[in-house]
Amino acid sequence: MSTNFLRYEQGMFKKVDFLRKNATLVPLKISSQILGLNMLYRADIPGTAPTIYIRESINKKLEELVKILGPCYQIAIYDGLRSDRTQDLLTKEYQRKIAEYQDSDDLELVDRTQELNPNASGGAIDLSLYYKNEPLDMGTEYDDLSLLAQADFFEKEFKAEFTEEFGISQTRWETIRRNRMFLFNSMTKIGFINDSTKWWHFDLGSTNWANQLGITWHYDSAASQLEAAHTDEAQRNRP
Repeated sequence: MSTNFLRYEQGMFKKVDFLRKNATLVPLKISSQILGLNMLYRADIPGTAPTIYIRESINKKLEELVKILGPCYQIAIYDGLRSDRTQDLLTKEYQRKIAEYQDSDDLELVDRTQELNPNASGGAIDLSLYYKNEPLDMGTEYDDLSLLAQADFFEKEFKAEFTEEFGISQTRWETIRRNRMFLFNSMTKIGFINDSTKWWHFDLGSTNWANQLGITWHYDSAASQLEAAHTDEAQRNRP
């Protein structure tokens, strides 16, 4: 491993020219170290397709990250550009889970039902890291709605009661803390920002990125382009 991060440090990448020059919508460039898990497609959610699409700028940044991390790490891509249809269905699922939570003793859930499509621009990506083909423990599953999914949740100092409350030992708690910090700083080192409510979600060129860095330019929604790409893909794969 060629990086050694000690603290959370948000990205300050403001090279708009790079983003403009690499704005083309393209398939995720998969390799032995960039894994296209495509979780929503695997879950058979309508509006998804076998191929993950992103902006070319994201592909280039992921290739940059591979070189930084070294040969023992893999970047596991959960989702890239997302259709509005898929987001609408996910919002309804969030609403259902939150309604169920009202009548349970489960951990408090984060309300994402008012969230606009966070992956609509192609300048956002959902991911995690593997080490020697095994996923690093990040504490929750992808798209978890509990407070544990907040990026800095495990920055709290461990208390004995956490084992009973969250079902997590002190050793695992500290492992999760290190893994999340490593993911966060790996991504911000190459220019992304993180959505603080979701440890897996990172932006570069999206409205979230622009707002956080005080930049007026950002990628427009590419959801309609994605639908066209899905149609072309389906036609190519038709027997």
